[in-house]
Amino acid sequence: MLFKKNFFLISFNFLVLLVPNILYFVYINELVSRKLELLMISVIVLLVLFSLLKKAWLFLVITLPIALTVPLEAFYISNYHSFITPHIMGIVFDSNISEISDFTQGNEFKIFSVYLILLTMWISGIISCYHSKLIYNHFSRYLILLIFIPFLIYTATIHDPSFSDIGVYEDTEMEIKRNHLPDGFYRFEKTLPIGIFISVYEFYQETQQLYQLLERTKSFHFNATRETSFAQNKEKSEIYVLVIGESGRYDKWQLNGYAKPTTPHLSQRQDIISYDHFYTRSNSSRESIPVMLSRKKATDKHFGFHEKSIIDAFNTLDFKTYWLSTQMTFGQYDTPISIHAKEANYLKYFNSSNYNSDGVYDEVLIKPFQQLIDNIKKPEKHFIIFHTLGSHFNYAHRYPEEFDIFKPSLKNEAFNLHDITVKEKIRNSYDNSILYTDYILNEFLNILSNKKDAISWFVYLSDHGVDLFEDGTSSGQGRDSENVLHIPLIFWFSEAYQQLHPDITQMILSQKIQKNTTESMFYTLCHLAGIQIVDQNGVKTK
Repeated sequence: MLFKKNFFLISFNFLVLLVPNILYFVYINELVSRKLELLMISVIVLLVLFSLLKKAWLFLVITLPIALTVPLEAFYISNYHSFITPHIMGIVFDSNISEISDFTQGNEFKIFSVYLILLTMWISGIISCYHSKLIYNHFSRYLILLIFIPFLIYTATIHDPSFSDIGVYEDTEMEIKRNHLPDGFYRFEKTLPIGIFISVYEFYQETQQLYQLLERTKSFHFNATRETSFAQNKEKSEIYVLVIGESGRYDKWQLNGYAKPTTPHLSQRQDIISYDHFYTRSNSSRESIPVMLSRKKATDKHFGFHEKSIIDAFNTLDFKTYWLSTQMTFGQYDTPISIHAKEANYLKYFNSSNYNSDGVYDEVLIKPFQQLIDNIKKPEKHFIIFHTLGSHFNYAHRYPEEFDIFKPSLKNEAFNLHDITVKEKIRNSYDNSILYTDYILNEFLNILSNKKDAISWFVYLSDHGVDLFEDGTSSGQGRDSENVLHIPLIFWFSEAYQQLHPDITQMILSQKIQKNTTESMFYTLCHLAGIQIVDQNGVKTK
């Protein structure tokens, strides 16, 4: 039997295929039991595949495409602490060569060299195993098939309550699915070789779903005009910025009366207006953001909307529009937002990881914003939307070490959002994420305010807040509580804007203490930019 003779050859190939899961075990801050489970599943899948195929050369041929993903998977896990996901595939397909180079961090030659070495060794292994007629006929083969095939079938079919088949949308034409496969398959999402096939399949399904939704509003455009006071401007540039935050909670901002110094920069500014009683209409991003950007009502639970967002109104009026995001491209929670992001003239996702990993920090948006502002010429018109990670769970992943001020925190620790035994650490980690948001917003404002001759405004609001065990049991955004629904809303206006439109700035200031919701945001943004929407009856909406 030639199996023992070539044992080290097969072992080496197995080890190569397991490299991503081994690196995941080393680099990812996750429960050890979960990482062991993923590694064990990967080993079992490879053993079953080898046992089914029997011939070693055939096993190497079948796994060659998987082996060729290993260098890139290893690079992403080592640098971004994430497997390749549908989100990352979406970024690659929507990027040009220079933007892809940003993600590979200038390591293209090294990655390509590893590919060549791996391909050469793999082909050599195939040839060697073919000529040696290496066949796995040991009795252990039957034990592997007998024990592990039922195990894998059971794992792939058992229901997991942590996975939801569909979202809450009530749509007879389309359902937004979190999973396009049975629940259990997603236990293999972070394993090779199955994980790569799941990601490719999910990417295809999410892409199809997104373009079906875009097709609904393809022919829709706002009949938008501008108020006279805005239309008369022919000399100065207009720069309007909207920052959509994540999980920002009103009462955790020092600016709004919180005892901890979580917003030291914003609290010192005398040129911003912070609203006292502003509320989101939903505890989830997928519902709250479409409501704030479009005329969709919060009571409309259909997935998608028959109109485009306010971005289209700006496009109609020859603004250059931008969507710059550190969030995700696809998924149950992201596709409803990506529909509107696709309306922008320029769209870029900067986060090459996912919500479960450290990923990038929001500061990655600062340099592109500075470059954009520096390159604006008079009298260009720009509308810029930033969609930030803000305080998205895991809170400790959202800020660098130098902002880990409030301690004890959960920086570099694995934990469960609903574990009340680490309540203090969760709260401190959340406060640190707000401290970092304060830094980001202040940097944005400094860049914008330095463009002194521009007619500009800046608006920040969050999609929703979070609970932090105030009632002794609840953590996260699942409830419609005061903590979840009461969100920060901040306005800033340039001197040039205030001089030209004192009535608008005074109106914004006068409503500071009034109660309002995100359903008013579409109309507020239109008013700030002097946009009038003319409906089919000729009635103008401001």
